[in-house]
Order: sequence, then structure tokens, then C-alpha cells
Amino acid sequence: MLPTFLIKEILKKRWDRVKDFPDLPNFPHHIHIGSESNVEPGQSRSILEFIDFMESDF
Repeated sequence: MLPTFLIKEILKKRWDRVKDFPDLPNFPHHIHIGSESNVEPGQSRSILEFIDFMESDF
């Protein structure tokens, strides 16, 4: 078992481009929201777009 300081608290959002959801629009880009099983289509972003998103969403 992992020490408690290494365990994540709660998954909020995780961006992914692994080719495991081929039926989603914008394949392979997708976002896990709240849990590993809740997946929505994503999009490719530049680092500047991602920073803007992070500043506005969080």
C-alpha cells in the first residue's frame, strides 16, 4: 500500500490522448472528469491555451 502522502485526493480533471475511446469526437483527445470512468471529448491545446483555461477554470 502507498503512503498516504502519495495518494491523490480526488480526480478533478485529467487530460488524455491515449487511444482507448475511439468513438469520441476529437479522438484521441479526451478528458476524465471526476473519475476515470467519466470521459468527455477533449481537444488539443497549446500550452498558452491551457494556461488560459487553468486561470479561468480554477
